[in-house]
Amino acid sequence: MARSLLSTGDIQYTRDSQAEGFPTTIEIRRAENAQDIVGGLTQTFSNVYQDVPARLMSDKRGFATEERPVGERRTEVAEWNLSVAHDQELDERDQVVHDGVVYEVKSINAGASYLTAKRVKLVRIE
Repeated sequence: MARSLLSTGDIQYTRDSQAEGFPTTIEIRRAENAQDIVGGLTQTFSNVYQDVPARLMSDKRGFATEERPVGERRTEVAEWNLSVAHDQELDERDQVVHDGVVYEVKSINAGASYLTAKRVKLVRIE
């Protein structure tokens, strides 16, 4: 059986300390399906968490954009890394809003019991 270098108490202390030091806050929006005026479904987003402590950083250290094919054209896409508390609820269908800029959740790394924060890959969409 593998042994951890850190005790459960050490990990919890690090989680608590890290969350206190996150430099900014975000909002988390959750997708909902709503009926439109012609009876079809449309996806809307509503805020489920506000003032969530977080750290948001460019994935490319200042060069956050790259071009990717989207449909029949190339579109500039900006990727970002987000850190939030390890127990913050967040889903891959959610959106994150920071200073009025909207990001879509691309992936979440939250599976290991020793992680001190949830790491989220975001794509800037607005």
